[in-house]
Amino acid sequence: MKYVSDQLVEIHLKRLNPWWQRGEVDEDARKLRPRAYLDAVRALLLAPQ
Repeated sequence: MKYVSDQLVEIHLKRLNPWWQRGEVDEDARKLRPRAYLDAVRALLLAPQ
């Protein structure tokens, strides 16, 4: 797997999820279902290094 720094991940996620900066989720975003890859990505992020 290609190494991506935590900093690059954080920058990318902030760009994709601007509501994190405002502290609230947009109404349209609240209506969306979680993305199919969410559980797999969460497991990778929470796995011990």
